[in-house]
Amino acid sequence: MSVNLSGIDFHKYIVIKQDDLYKYTSQEDKINLARIIKTIRDGRIEGNKNTSNKYFVINVDESYAEDIVDILKQNNHWK
Repeated sequence: MSVNLSGIDFHKYIVIKQDDLYKYTSQEDKINLARIIKTIRDGRIEGNKNTSNKYFVINVDESYAEDIVDILKQNNHWK
């Protein structure tokens, strides 16, 4: 199944699979990422923005991905 992904902004979020992070990065890389995350969190706190948002991540290769796209469209979360 090929999911029509037109209308989605793939540059809005960065998703890193934790298994890949632990498997492919050095300790220094992990420390640097933790620093970046802290800097972003501190900036969000200063900007009075939520720091505890939770997200679903859906692999577009999954058989149900088109259903998810339809739900997002129905709820005006798809351009």
